[in-house]
Amino acid sequence: MSIVPTSLRGYRREWLRGDLLAGLTLAAIAIPEQLANARLTGVAPQAGFVAFVAAAIVFAVVGVNRVMSVGADSTIAPMVATAALAAGAVGTAENAGAVVLVAIMTGAILVAFGLARLGWLARFISRSSLTGVLAGIAVTIVVHALPAALGVEGGEGHVPQRLRALMENIGGVSLWSVVVAVGVLVVTLAGARISPRLPAALVAVAVATAAVWLLHPEGVVTVGRIEGGFAGFGVAWPGWPAVAALALPALLIALVCLAQTAATEQATGELGALGGPEDPARRLDRDITAIGFSNIAAGLAGAMPVNSSPPRSAALVSSGARSQISGLIAAAVVAVIALAAMGVVAHLPQAALSGILFYIATHLLQPGQWRAIARFDRVELGVAIVTAIVVMGWGIQAGIVAAIALSLADRIRREARPQSYVLGRVPGTSHWIPQDVGVATETVPGLSVYFLQSPLWYANADAVVEEVRDLVRAERTRILVIDAAGISDVDFTGAQALSAIAEDLRERGIAVAVARASHLVRHDLADSGIEKLIGAQRIYPTVAAAVEAEVGTAGNESASGSPSS
Repeated sequence: MSIVPTSLRGYRREWLRGDLLAGLTLAAIAIPEQLANARLTGVAPQAGFVAFVAAAIVFAVVGVNRVMSVGADSTIAPMVATAALAAGAVGTAENAGAVVLVAIMTGAILVAFGLARLGWLARFISRSSLTGVLAGIAVTIVVHALPAALGVEGGEGHVPQRLRALMENIGGVSLWSVVVAVGVLVVTLAGARISPRLPAALVAVAVATAAVWLLHPEGVVTVGRIEGGFAGFGVAWPGWPAVAALALPALLIALVCLAQTAATEQATGELGALGGPEDPARRLDRDITAIGFSNIAAGLAGAMPVNSSPPRSAALVSSGARSQISGLIAAAVVAVIALAAMGVVAHLPQAALSGILFYIATHLLQPGQWRAIARFDRVELGVAIVTAIVVMGWGIQAGIVAAIALSLADRIRREARPQSYVLGRVPGTSHWIPQDVGVATETVPGLSVYFLQSPLWYANADAVVEEVRDLVRAERTRILVIDAAGISDVDFTGAQALSAIAEDLRERGIAVAVARASHLVRHDLADSGIEKLIGAQRIYPTVAAAVEAEVGTAGNESASGSPSS
């Protein structure tokens, strides 16, 4: 058994140059981001650095993906801050202790998810509702960052309460703070537009810091004096009641990490999967486990929760990274900054960090995704809008719950009124297709072929029964063939409904046959007694076979030939 981590196996000397460049690029991106995320979470600036270093090292050892970047993340930072506040952490040390506890609890949940191979849970948040969650988080980040950008006091609570407090203090706006925030945002956006590899954010923050240090502009608040190194911030045990208070937030943060890691896996493609398990689901579970251990490591180091980052991972790919050596190089650079240069960070204007947070928010808004959802389906657009509103009005935790609930409700709504079709035969062939697809079909007098494209279960069983009875009545059906190719599963209620249909039609002298049932559905038909009720000989491999056997050759030849669509 090899002791070399999966993410580093098969390493080639010629990859080092690309990994070195990618690592330096990642460090340039991560340094201002980690500072901004620490501020957003409400902990000491170096907590972001510690989280990044711990996560990079642990993920390189335990993870599979070669180019996934893990560290403090803006998607979960507001959730962590809200969770700490809900746990009653009011002082600096108490807040840091609650944040550490969230990291450890989130990590434990993710490790459990990964080891139990529960990566598929990420699918319970639909893309539309996740887009709404991210948009709500983007607005939340902007509202959190606005007070520092304007040089005024901020408030507490969710978006409406913070906006109200901001309006009360709007008279004290500092023009220089606005200039710093806007300047950092514009430079960062311009640099990203030219090339993702440009360290635009780092340059903008460095210039802003130098300008404030030299000019001392009025009204610009700086980060202030920070003890250097990795242990410059105190962590207090928040108490056992905090464990209970943080359980649900930790679970919801873990679900967000789950969904974002799945998205990062897809974004990194074959390069990220190189050398790992062939099964994508197994790779995802391994990386979820690794991010769990990364969170535990960050927590034990006194830092904040971490998550995979699609933008940083994409920057690694575009910079030529081939392995987690790039992440380790970035971690080394960040560690040097944390150990030796935190004195410089003391002169960093808080408005500059607001500019970085504004830039992060522009990525989370995803306007292209909103346009795509609006073009595709108005109901899913409504789901995204409602989810975003819940996040802004009641917090990210409530938004995640709403996202899951709305995703499931939308799916149940669709399945409760499933797609079904009456099939017709393509003239001169044995192919049976829906009659309303724009292709001429022919029918067989007295015979109806019904196709259900859905599982048959308790939510749609009554609707299917009603639909079949209406079809039989309208078409004067004497033979009903149920094309079961679209039925993936039948539950007990669905089986009872199907039995009721078969029994009712048999009493009325109408024959019922089933075609193209899968092995699973055939098993359900046998266990429910439906096979015995209609007769095993009336279960056919194809619709054509069912029609030929039930109607006979004479019936086939008597097809009307008149187009039904």
